[in-house]
Amino acid sequence: MQMNDQADEEMIAGADIGFEAIEGGRGVVVAAETDARGRMSAAAIADRFADGVVVALSAAGFGRHAMAEQGLSLKVLASAVEVERAPAIGEAWRVGLTPVPVEEGIGFAAELSDPLMGDVFARGIVEVVPEDASGVHAAFPDDIADRLAEAAIESAGPADALPAGAGVVGNRHCDIMGHMNVQFYGAAFEQACRLLGVGLGLAEGVVLKPVRSVIRFKAEQRLGDAFQVTSRPTMVAPDAIAVTHELHNLETGTLSASVDYVLQPILAEDASLRPFDDATIETASMLGAEIVGGIDIGPGPTEGQGISFETYRGSVDPWHCDEHGLVGEQSLIDRVSCAAGQLLDKVGLSGERIRRDRIGTAAVEYRIRYEGPARNGDALTLRSQIAGVRDKVLVLRHRLSRPGEEATPLLEIDVIAVMLDLERRRATRVPDDVAAQARELLIEDDAAV
Repeated sequence: MQMNDQADEEMIAGADIGFEAIEGGRGVVVAAETDARGRMSAAAIADRFADGVVVALSAAGFGRHAMAEQGLSLKVLASAVEVERAPAIGEAWRVGLTPVPVEEGIGFAAELSDPLMGDVFARGIVEVVPEDASGVHAAFPDDIADRLAEAAIESAGPADALPAGAGVVGNRHCDIMGHMNVQFYGAAFEQACRLLGVGLGLAEGVVLKPVRSVIRFKAEQRLGDAFQVTSRPTMVAPDAIAVTHELHNLETGTLSASVDYVLQPILAEDASLRPFDDATIETASMLGAEIVGGIDIGPGPTEGQGISFETYRGSVDPWHCDEHGLVGEQSLIDRVSCAAGQLLDKVGLSGERIRRDRIGTAAVEYRIRYEGPARNGDALTLRSQIAGVRDKVLVLRHRLSRPGEEATPLLEIDVIAVMLDLERRRATRVPDDVAAQARELLIEDDAAV
């Protein structure tokens, strides 16, 4: 976005934005956000600023819920971006926002900077105003300035946690059930892991590879919701680190999802283990991790058994990968999410029935066991099966492999999915016909249930 307004240029140049500004998000630049030079595009920066405004207003108690009660939505009146040096793929970034005077609504001076060094990447101005269903502009609450003055993104999560990202649920994030799809929780948690790697000061080419994780989904994130991610390293050993990430709804403070990871430092080039040095272990300890002799990484993926179906076959493209050519967790979970639709169709839960009967499923837990990283150019297959049936729950198992390597998959995911009444947004019984068809395919494996 190019600036063509002298007032905007002067406002950006004169804005006094420091580290104490309201935090509107942080992360690490990924391939999908970059231009042909491998740097964060101006459009992506503008998106981060716009999302940051929603994050700031939600932290001040004027998010989706408050606006919906008044029949209002948020309209952007003006936006301008001035890029000094766009961050490259793999670089960490932070958005800070400070309210500034404007003629109508509220204006925010935004700054994209390096969260460690403080170097400024870009500055911008975003002006917003509430409007009703007829497009008539409305006023912000009288105390919005005071709310913004007190707003701090860290307030939504645990007091001892580190800020590890924020975002806003958009249309592209939502599935047929009307809530944020699991792949975008995966993307948020993956960003938190990448930020942890930056904070630990990992050597060039070394990344944190997950070997085990359990994601628990507590409450829905709906279209327009703003969220915050926090991170707490809990244990560190020479060859692994354990960390807990939490994702909270910023407006309500509700815990929406959490994940417990065990991560290992590997050299991205060949996936070989690269133990932490003493300085990195000490840094992890300063971030809150207990230093231990070793961390149990648990069993790896199991051998295939029972009735399964091929639910995905494809290959890895560059935009699925990080700067090292390794497939990101969002892309992996996206394949599993799509596979779930195919498996559910086989037991009577087609898209047509979901729309007609207003029933569906919502994942409440993902148990993931990782083996090896997938890479740019890899061919991949996914096989899925029913691993459990209960009163209100189906357990789905997915195994992602390279063709010809099914005995040792890249990862295995057990998905605990609750049947959901889409009108009341509450758990309901698995329909009798669905349960009967699922039991015909059931594998005997107590570990999955």
